[in-house]
Amino acid sequence: MRLSVLLCALCMLCAFFLASCGQKGETAFSYGKTVITGNMYSYWLSSGKSEFLRYYNKGRDSDAFWDTVLENGQTAEEYATELICARVKNYAVSIQLFRDMGLTISSETSQSIENDIAEKIEYYGSRDALNTYLGRMNINIDILHDIYIAEEKTQAVYDALYGSSGTEAVTGDELDAYYRANYSRIQYILVYTKSEYVRDADGNLVAGADGTYQVRELSAEEQTAKETAVQNILARLDAGEDFAAVKKDCDEYAFDTSYYANGFYVSSNELSVYGAPMVTAAADMKEGEYRRVDDTSVTYIMKKEPLTSLTSLSDSEKELLSNLSDYCTQEKYQQKMQSLYPDVVVFSDVISQYSIRTAYPNSLI
Repeated sequence: MRLSVLLCALCMLCAFFLASCGQKGETAFSYGKTVITGNMYSYWLSSGKSEFLRYYNKGRDSDAFWDTVLENGQTAEEYATELICARVKNYAVSIQLFRDMGLTISSETSQSIENDIAEKIEYYGSRDALNTYLGRMNINIDILHDIYIAEEKTQAVYDALYGSSGTEAVTGDELDAYYRANYSRIQYILVYTKSEYVRDADGNLVAGADGTYQVRELSAEEQTAKETAVQNILARLDAGEDFAAVKKDCDEYAFDTSYYANGFYVSSNELSVYGAPMVTAAADMKEGEYRRVDDTSVTYIMKKEPLTSLTSLSDSEKELLSNLSDYCTQEKYQQKMQSLYPDVVVFSDVISQYSIRTAYPNSLI
């Protein structure tokens, strides 16, 4: 039942936002007749904090992390707060559109919300116990109910605009333009330069008790040898040797990638899959260029290939791009929301009373 809309343009974090339905409290954001209270903003800070910490800092909460200065010059605290405020604006706009478009929430959805809250009351033992927990985020069960309704209204707007029969659904031309603007097709040669998988006497990967493959750190001497291997690869490419031939000779990747013989499709949407160094390099490179990219424990020698047209993708390529339409739709949705931001009123004196740094990290509700 929970809201499934993902907002790619804002680092692919989960959606957490709301508009109030007549709850009392100081107004923190407003758009048209839609109002978001400070109490509700507090809840979203708590939920957003938990997600942000899990995504960026392995769930660890500390002043040192929030003080971290990012590449854009903001602190982690400033960046996270900005993301949450932007999403609150998105949801304020969406709830107003729900009203303007004459949409409704089905009785099945309403009952599902009631059942969800009833399950939470049972889990915590009583309404009072659940309200005690919610109080850490400055809300209660009634406000939580309005939050869930708001999420469903937002999903309804998204579906009405961008679903399979939506009035603003992505066109084929828009999908192709998004693909060409955001994606790179790359091949790479991988060398394990800092650590590598453990193998037995027969060369097979060794798994630990938990079923994951074991990894060992390379000695200083081994690391030197690996660096020599990387330099030799680059020298062969500089001398004009075919990339595929060098890859066949030198690639150390431990798993079979023959299914993806045409390469991999990389964009910021796959940041958690390929890592920032590879994603950044792929976007910066020109077709035909090869480049060394160092990551935590490996080195890639990447080559950027021409993009395959969407109409001639292989089955494996379609697999790699299975979420392309969703990403394109999310961008279109985000652009619509941002175009309406100027009419969202932000009550700075109210939101300044709440801090993501001190917010309770809610990951349960």
